Amino acid sequence: MLAAFNVKNPYQVRPAQLEKDSVPVVFHQDSHGTMRPLSSKYSPSAEATRILTKPFKNQTSPSMVFLLGCGNIALITQALELYKTLPIVIICRDTKLLDLIRPYLPKTLVKNRTAAQPPLFYMFSDLIETAAASNVSAPAIRSEIEPTHHKEAIPTLTPQFRENLAIIFKHHSTQHIRFHSNPKEVANDPIFYEAIQSAITIEQEEKSINRATFRRFEKLWFRNLIKNTAAIIDAVPLTQLLAVMKGYPVVIAGAAPSLEADIPFLKRYQNNVLVIAVDTAYAVLLKHGISCDLVVSIDPQKTNAKYLEAIASTHTQKTILVAEPSISHHGMRKFPRIFMFDNFSPYYAYLTGFFTPKGNIKVGGSVATVAFEIVKHANPSAVALAGIDLAYSREAYHLSGAFHEEKWFSEINRLDTFQTRLFSIMNSKDVVPIRSRNDQIVYTDAAMELYKRWFEENCNNLSFPVVHTSTRAQPIKGIPYLALSDFFTQHAPISAHKDNFRENAYQLCQKHQLTAGSGAKDFLKRKNLFNQATQSLIDRLQSYHDTGKGAATIIKTFLKHPNRAKSPNLLKKLDTFNSRLQHPSIEKEFTAIVMQRALYDISDTTFTKNTASDHPGANSPTDTSNSTYTAHQQKNIDQEAKIRLEKALLLYKEVMNASNLCIRYLKIID
Repeated sequence: MLAAFNVKNPYQVRPAQLEKDSVPVVFHQDSHGTMRPLSSKYSPSAEATRILTKPFKNQTSPSMVFLLGCGNIALITQALELYKTLPIVIICRDTKLLDLIRPYLPKTLVKNRTAAQPPLFYMFSDLIETAAASNVSAPAIRSEIEPTHHKEAIPTLTPQFRENLAIIFKHHSTQHIRFHSNPKEVANDPIFYEAIQSAITIEQEEKSINRATFRRFEKLWFRNLIKNTAAIIDAVPLTQLLAVMKGYPVVIAGAAPSLEADIPFLKRYQNNVLVIAVDTAYAVLLKHGISCDLVVSIDPQKTNAKYLEAIASTHTQKTILVAEPSISHHGMRKFPRIFMFDNFSPYYAYLTGFFTPKGNIKVGGSVATVAFEIVKHANPSAVALAGIDLAYSREAYHLSGAFHEEKWFSEINRLDTFQTRLFSIMNSKDVVPIRSRNDQIVYTDAAMELYKRWFEENCNNLSFPVVHTSTRAQPIKGIPYLALSDFFTQHAPISAHKDNFRENAYQLCQKHQLTAGSGAKDFLKRKNLFNQATQSLIDRLQSYHDTGKGAATIIKTFLKHPNRAKSPNLLKKLDTFNSRLQHPSIEKEFTAIVMQRALYDISDTTFTKNTASDHPGANSPTDTSNSTYTAHQQKNIDQEAKIRLEKALLLYKEVMNASNLCIRYLKIID
């Protein structure tokens, strides 16, 4: 089956010249009208074998495979056969080429992969993502690459492409991604494929960072939300504050070392702008006589609360705290005026039955990104980013006078100096050198690159100017440099009349307290209703725990004394448990809060070698009681059943542990 050449379609398929089975070779018409092969025209199969067997620096077995370029049909076919149980993603520059090679792919392999749950085969082109077989549906994925007008320009990846990567990465392990490239195709458009590979790597790092965050904070988030229940119910919605902030010039003060150079100007002209400080910079600004209008805090750690709890009440009485609901309650105690935004946690969703929504803010991973997101929704007249370097330096880690620096100075000694601590931290972060705005060497890592990308994506098409005031910072695309002194001259030359802002914000708090009914009778009424609902939830979680325990007991008994004759009965019992555990419910949502790390770990272990879903209901062994197999086949079936049962057992144990933990936390609500 050979495709006829069409002027509108510059591709053509011909048989290989030296292969008896006529393995197809794709030709492409270049700008001069010459037809050039996109793989070896003599032996594309041999070339594909060389590509797939090429040694890699990292010899770890891959968990996902990307093929860059689809012009070598033999390469795709051999990859499908080599990586039988791994997800394969094909990236192609041109939709016409993708449509052309689709009929030549092995239909059975492709159909099985696209029908799997989750799918194990994806194909991307410059316009759409489609299943390889026309009769098989795949997740709908739209345009990935926005057209570029200049050949050498770096292509811009549309948000849809990253969203679709996130969908794929959500269902598959990404610990070890392997790239195979079709050399001739990549050589024709290296900038495009470099941009694609960079986007994939960034998405992988983002998942890795999120996973590390879950490892550190999953249970702490839940515990803090429990502790903050009363404060969450009574906090003023952030949406009300945004209207009051509208039209003011704003300086967002981070805690990077470069803020020291801006402090004199900020102190002199502080009445001309709203000063919004991240929690790590708040105390330092107060020491220099700078009054902060807002302080933003999102970190759940108790250590982070020390930035706020040591502040004198004379200052906290004048400052508004904008808090993520899961921060440590120790950091909120001294602030009489607290505004909050919504949290994605199921427990927070449960609490929304007792108050109105407070406003949705994209966190972005950093307190600086949250501060900017808040300001963006307020529609200010201008914004200056001060002390937000998005880079590390060998001379300092934090702003001089910040809590961590003072803590270090109280702990260092002759053998454990400030420099050795800084050196150890820098080495542990896997940093890479880059050039700052003033052409000096600074360092960045995956987290800083993630924050930088967030700023670049969220600073487009704004109705107000945004500037970066630090020369020591990493350059951010779309945010120009402007000295803070010039910012005041150009965007905030006169007093901003902040007294009006503060008065309006204070009145919002008073009005909210009155409408929320913080009187003793109403508070007790709400508390009694909440306690009744919480006790009901505890009872449901206990039942959920018992269901998981029953399933785990059956599996453990079967694994100790395997009896193939009992397999159908085992499956029937497990189906009963699975229908209970998989059914959408608030118990399932609650236990998922504290099971994220376990689910990550289970999905990224060797158990993923089978094609079963990660959900407990898909982990039961195949019923083989009515089939006849050879001894070798039966051994393989028994081994696969054992692996699936062991994986299911881990999940059931996590259900038990998570249920117990949720119950224990709910019982400490005061």
